[in-house]
Order: sequence, then C-alpha cells, then structure tokens
Amino acid sequence: MGDSRRGWVVSTVVLACTTAVLALTSVALWVGTYDGRRDVELATVAEAFADRIGPSADATEAVCREPVLCTQALRSDGALLMAFDRQDEASAAAAALGGDSRLAGYVVLRFEDGRLSQEERAGLAATLYCLHIGPDPC
Repeated sequence: MGDSRRGWVVSTVVLACTTAVLALTSVALWVGTYDGRRDVELATVAEAFADRIGPSADATEAVCREPVLCTQALRSDGALLMAFDRQDEASAAAAALGGDSRLAGYVVLRFEDGRLSQEERAGLAATLYCLHIGPDPC
C-alpha cells in the first residue's frame, strides 16, 4: 500500500472515530440533562391521581394568565396542577401560590383542600417529582 493511500485510510479512520465520539458525547449530554417533566401532559398526571385528588377539568384559560405564565393548568376539588416552559417560571409560581404548593421541575402541584394527609400529599409530590426522570434519584 502506498504512503498516500495509507494516509487516506488513517485520516478516514481518525475522522470516523472522532465523529463517533462526538455523537456519543452529544447523546450522553442530552440524556444527562433532559427532564421529561417539561413535556408531560397534565391530563395524564391528573388521571393517574384522580382517585386521590378527584376528577379534574382544564383550567388553562382561567389560570395561565399574567403573571402566571403556565402552558397548561388542570383543577380538581383537591388540587391545581400547572405546567411551565421554564423551571424558573414554575419555581416563581410555586412560591407565589404559597400554601401547600409543591414544585417538581416544570410542574407545580398545589393542594387545595384538606382531603389528603400530609403523608399522602408528600407521596403524590414525590410521584410527580419522579415522573419521566427515571429511577435516580427516585
């Protein structure tokens, strides 16, 4: 094999390996930083929680107005669920709502009646926190 052909083969192998490493690094970074709670459909969450918080209805139009910048809202007799595009917006809303509001990434859960014990509320909040993010740290 000539020197120029050998150089071409080595260059091709180096380029292929570099591309593979960059692709794997990109996937690892995406997996490591992706938070599935950002894309959660609140109707699915509310349906799963219905036996504890009651049936829910869409409240997006009534709740998601300035200064609350939520993208979805559902209200039941027992809770208000809100989803946000950004975690800082969700955090600000949870703080502003006060009371028994729980923050789980992009989602805020506010308990609105005394139907659940503190232990039950903590359990629902933990379930919401672990939703779509996998077993660690859940």
